[in-house]
Formats: sequence, C-alpha cells, structure tokens
Amino acid sequence: MTTVMKKSGAESPDIIYSQGFRLANAGGNGGLTYLDYTERDEAVADELSPEEMFEDDELLSDLRNDPDLPEDFEGYLGYTDRDAAAKLENLIDSYQEKRYPTFSQGSYELTEAEHNRLINNLKTAQVNETVLWYGVISFSPEFIREAGLIDENNQVNQRAIKSAVMRSMPEMLQNEALDNNETFWWADIHLNTDHVHVHVAISQTENTRPEKDGQPLGMFSETTFRNFKAGIHRELSSDRSRSRVREIQQDLDQINKVLPGKAVEKARNNRQQMELLRRIQAALPNYKDKRRWRASNHSKEFQKAQKLTDELVDSLLDNQLKDEYTNFKQLVEERDQMYRQAYGQRIKDTTKAKDERLRTLIKNRIYRSLKDIADEVTPDDDRGKTKENNSDLMSRIEALGPEKNAQLLEAEQRRLKTLDPKSLEAKELKKVIGFRKFYIRRVNLDAEIDYHNHMYQELQKINSGSKKSEQEMQQFFLQAHQEQARLAWLKKQPHYMLKKQDPDGEFEALNNKYFDVTQVPINKLTPQMVKARKKQLAKELGFMLENPDSPITNHELPNPNSDYGVNNAVEYYRSTQQVLDLKLKISQNNQQYKNNPTMRNELNRPLFQELRDHYQRLGNSEKIDKAIDRRMRFVKQQQDKAVSRVSKGGRVLRKLQQALNSIGRGGRSDIRALSRHLDDDQELAMEEAKEDQEIEIEIEAAQERERGMER
Repeated sequence: MTTVMKKSGAESPDIIYSQGFRLANAGGNGGLTYLDYTERDEAVADELSPEEMFEDDELLSDLRNDPDLPEDFEGYLGYTDRDAAAKLENLIDSYQEKRYPTFSQGSYELTEAEHNRLINNLKTAQVNETVLWYGVISFSPEFIREAGLIDENNQVNQRAIKSAVMRSMPEMLQNEALDNNETFWWADIHLNTDHVHVHVAISQTENTRPEKDGQPLGMFSETTFRNFKAGIHRELSSDRSRSRVREIQQDLDQINKVLPGKAVEKARNNRQQMELLRRIQAALPNYKDKRRWRASNHSKEFQKAQKLTDELVDSLLDNQLKDEYTNFKQLVEERDQMYRQAYGQRIKDTTKAKDERLRTLIKNRIYRSLKDIADEVTPDDDRGKTKENNSDLMSRIEALGPEKNAQLLEAEQRRLKTLDPKSLEAKELKKVIGFRKFYIRRVNLDAEIDYHNHMYQELQKINSGSKKSEQEMQQFFLQAHQEQARLAWLKKQPHYMLKKQDPDGEFEALNNKYFDVTQVPINKLTPQMVKARKKQLAKELGFMLENPDSPITNHELPNPNSDYGVNNAVEYYRSTQQVLDLKLKISQNNQQYKNNPTMRNELNRPLFQELRDHYQRLGNSEKIDKAIDRRMRFVKQQQDKAVSRVSKGGRVLRKLQQALNSIGRGGRSDIRALSRHLDDDQELAMEEAKEDQEIEIEIEAAQERERGMER
C-alpha cells in the first residue's frame, strides 16, 4: 500500500476507463507497441481522449514517456507489476511463499506458479498472433475518500478495488464473446500518481474473435465500457449513493407508471380539456385496426390528432400535473448529475429523452382510452343498429348477458363524457345506456328474489327445537326473507303500476326496513329511514345474541364462513349502524350548510373517511376477522409477557386473564353493550378504550417493577 497524493486542478469524474489494443506477431518485437496504440485515436475506445481522461494528473505522461514500456506481450506483464508502481497488500506481506501484486479472476495476488502460468499464456498468445487489450481504470481522489477506500493512515484498500474488478470483469468478457477457456486476464493497482489507477490486460491463447482482413477485431463497444465502469462504480460506491440512485430510478418508474392514467382522469374532469378530448376523438382517423392510434404514428392523416394531443399533454403538465412533472424533471437532472460525477462531464443529458418518453406514455394512454371506448361501445354486432326500435334493442341487450352488458355500460358512460350533449350520437347513446341499466337492474333483482326464496326454504328445514326464543327467531327470519323477496318484486314493477298495486305504502315500509345501507344515496336518507333500518338490525342481532349456538343463527350470519361467528356479526352490525349515522350526519350538514360550502366540506371530510373505512369492512369479512384476531393476539401476547416478567401474577395477570376470557366467551361484554346501546356506539368504544388503557397501565407497572428488581 502507499499514500494518495493530494488532488491538483479541477474536480475529476469518479471513474474513467480507457482501453486500447495491439496485435502480436510471431517475431515478438515487430508488433505495435503499447505507446503507439495509446497515441492512436482509433485505439482509444471511450467517451474521452487520453488527454481528457488523464488531465490533472501525471499518468498520461508516465505512459507515453516511460522508457521501460516493452513491446512484447510478456514484457507488458513486467511493466504492470513493477515494484515502483504496484505494492503487495499489507495483509499478504507475511506470506512465506513468493507473491506478486498482480491479481486475476479468483486470485488477489498471484503465486509463483500462477505467475509462471500467466507468462506461458502470454508466450502462446504472442506465437499465435492474438490480441492484447490493455486498459486503465482511473479513480478520482474524491471518490476514493467518499467510498471509504482510504483509511486514517492514508492507505488504500486494494482488496476492495480488486474485488470490484473481479466481479465486473465476467460481464465485460461475456459482452464481447470472450467468456471462454482461451481468454485470460490480469491486472495491477498502481499507486504512484495522484489518481489511484488499475492497469487491466486481456488476451487469448488462441483467437476466437471475428476477423477482418485476416486479423482479429480489436475494438470493444462503448456499451461494454459503459457497463464495465458502472459495475465497478456500483461495487465501490457508498451505500448512501447507491441507495439514492435506486430511489431516483424507483421514483421515475413510478411516475411513468402512474402519471399517464392520472392525466386521462384529470382531463375528463376539466371542462376545457374535455373539449380537447372530444376534438381529438373527432380528428382520429377511422382505422379498422385502432392500435394504429399511437404516438409513433407520423402519417399525414394522423397529424391533426397528434397536434391536438400534444396540446392536451402540455395543458395537463402545465396545470393539474405541474407538481409531479416538476419533480420528474428534477429527478432526471439529479440522476444525470450523479452519472456525470461518476463517469465524466461528457455523459449525455437525458432530460429531453426522458421528457419525450413521459409525454409519449401519456399520449398513448389517451389514445388507448379513446380506443377502448370505441371498441367496447361499437362491437361488431352493435354497429349500425343504434336507431333500432326499443323491442329489438332490448332483445339484443338481453342476448349479451349481464357480464358483457356491465362492461359495455362502463365504457359507454366514459364515451358519453367525450360527446357533445346536444349531438344525435349522445342522445342515442343515452338511450342505450338507459336500456342497459334497466336490464342489469332487473337481472340483479331476479337474483335477489331467488336468493331469499332459497334461504326461506332452507330455513324451514331447520328444527328449531323446543326453546321458545329459537322458535320466535325462526319465524322472524322466515318473515324477513319473505318480505325481502316481496320488496325485490315490487322494485321490478314500473312506477305507474306500483302506484296502483301499492295504495297502502307497502313498498316504502319494506324499503325502510331492508334498504342496502351502502347503496342508499345520502341525499335520499331520512331520519325515519334510519330509525326503521336500525330497528330491524337490532332485532336481527338480538335474536343471534340470545341464541349464539343455534343452527338458525349460523344460517343467518352476515358472514357465515367466518371463524369468529357471532363476534364477526357484532362487528358487521356495528359498522352497518355507523354507516347509517355517518350518512345521516353528512346529509344534515349538507342541508344546514348548503350556503357555506367551506364549512360543509370541513365537517364532512372526516365523516367520508370513516364511511370509506366501514364500507371496506362491510365488503370484506376478512377485515373484520383480522381486527378481531389482532385484538386477541395482543391480549395473549401481553399475558405471555406478564407471565414471564412478573414472578407474582397479582392484578396484572388477573386483568389480562379476564380480558382474554372475555374474548374467549365470544365477546359477551361487547355483545351486551352493543345490544343495550345499538344506537350509541360511542359509549361502547369508550368502555373498550378504558379497559384497554387499564390493562396497558398494569403491564407498564409490572415491567417497571421488574426493571427495579434487576437493578
């Protein structure tokens, strides 16, 4: 090892690699010299010339003027590992057998035998007139310090540099089809200049390279050099810098992934940009294969659409997407700067290319959204049939089935937003949408009727036994299924017929008892509806709590596949009730503050967030089970900790055991509280919070006592 001289001149790139080559002939001394090829422009394959590469240090002049530079292959080995420039690592100075500072794949310092084998390979290469590739990896002093490659005694960590070259060399050889048994390489670290540098040499005992004019090709591709430098830099750079590069790339990938879809969404919610979308739609050529609607299409008939799409993308990036777009450009600039620092100032600016790619992604997403709408709204069997009579239209819709109609409905609704509302096409499309909605609604209602009839028949087969409460529960749910099937049938009737068939208000009474709390519009919810729905929910849950082990209860559970049974039902009904309360509160805020939208939005914002949370729970039984499971595991964990930490159980263990037993009994304390206060869930929440707080206080006290005992 040796010391690193202080840096002179301007700041250098972290790593630069320059490589040349020369051909051998059997005579040895007649071959072109290393110096000759260093000075030839065509022999230097890198972004920088040798002068630019080694500016600010003495390496270039050393290489050009060194009188010891040999002409034959074997002599070049002696040049790279000469004592004046290369030193053994401290950790191998104590080896008893002779070692050389030269390293190669799998060997950090060659033994005498390995060194002799390398000499023999070089003699064979000379005789067989193969190629010698010679290169220099140069590190800036700043990079050596920042990468932690020099210690407090100013000694270079050669082992780390050697490891980096060893790990990067196989890919370099593979990229140039040199990864075979005929290829061999060696390298030496030189520490006699301002820049720590590594001489690397590659040759072959027998040529496997393609030939031109009877001689093997010597030049490597620039991509090979670029990847070689990047591999070494990646191996040696600090964790912080590697992490930052990864973060930048991940952020750029995420922007490229998310921003195009967000652009289409933003455009559809902006009046002026919607008008641009309509104009783009109108300007698009009527290709049979709409996959030709692409940003790469530069045909004459596509120019108008391209120009309008460019205008839309500019508008989006300058307005709704301005923050994301600014962040994108800053990330690209930061990455380019890091690469320039790593590999030199001639690294190309990628800002323009990355910007164009992002714009292309957004444009293609816009075209794809318009293509999807066009394809789905006008399938082959629908073309030219928008003016058919109502009966034929309904027959055709029914023939498609519910799933296909649901897909078309979504596409048609998107398509409608891009049309002029007053146009004939928009009017015809509204008609088709109306019929499609009617069909889907009728299919869903038929399915609901079938479901409740099936549940009614299965419930009749259950033997309720002699217990009066179970018999009453069976009759209650039988009536509930009958009423819900009746409600679905009434919903199928046309409005004018419903008025005639329902003079006593049966539909309204049944609807108030059984309406879907997640589907009812907030502006249509009334206190009377909430009261009636809660009453029905309270009765359903009350029967289940009274008969938790009854097969009737299991039959009527909202989530019968849950492992937590009635516990799951309690949480389900609790969320159902809270959805009603939240929607009613939002409705009341809307009425009270209809002239003060700022206050209204401020009050409703947290309510809507709660509403979304409860929607997720009601739509996914597993979320409810996971919440219950987390609570049980928490209590069990605290019990186990208390058992192991406190020699005397005392009040802590009793409290924990009580809590665990409470859950083990099916959460009866919660169930009773919910039954008593179904309309006042806040009281239950306060009771639970108070109980949990008491448990946590006792656990903390026990832990403090344990720490005192240890002290």
